[in-house]
Amino acid sequence: MPARVLAQALFGRDLLGPSELLPLAERMGILGTGETGPPVPPAFLQAAEREPGAYLLILGSAAMSDHSPLNLLGLRKQLGLDPARSEPCFYNQDWYVAEPFAAEANLERRWYLLRKEIRAGTRGLDPYSGADLISGTALPSALLCAYAFFAYYFHSGGARLWERDYVWCSDCDHQGDRIYVGRYVAPDGLNKNGFSIHRHLKIRENYGVVDMVR
Repeated sequence: MPARVLAQALFGRDLLGPSELLPLAERMGILGTGETGPPVPPAFLQAAEREPGAYLLILGSAAMSDHSPLNLLGLRKQLGLDPARSEPCFYNQDWYVAEPFAAEANLERRWYLLRKEIRAGTRGLDPYSGADLISGTALPSALLCAYAFFAYYFHSGGARLWERDYVWCSDCDHQGDRIYVGRYVAPDGLNKNGFSIHRHLKIRENYGVVDMVR
């Protein structure tokens, strides 16, 4: 069976290749990925066979529609920050705008296999605790997560990856603090909707206690 046919059978609506991304390109402000994609890696097909329904298979794009590099800043400008105007959008925060990872264009025109739910056994674990949570794990970049989130939202008619969860990313800020993204909807309903980008601060020497006399 041809790899594309097998991939369609294994992934169904969780496959976002050239034909699926074409109608989304204008809405996301990205350059189309062409009529055909590269061969799907056999390891990706094998992973889908082992865990049916667990993964999203998506073809990356390397540029915005104006041929500028595709990065978080470009997606942010295209999709906006105000859910009252349009959804989906980014959460309204600007701390990362000047961070190098936000301008990094690390997607290629190749297939990416991304888990749709947080991996069992990793919830609530501190990435700095010394546990083997991140070491040896192929973490996605923040850009890949955002790209996949918005593409899947448009493709599925509104389904949200990691709707109330955060996922660890391969990126760090300029101080080495780990980036995590996701949680489009706040569980308490107090914050507006939006794809969030945060950093997990390491405890350093400038953190401590100030005593108070009772």
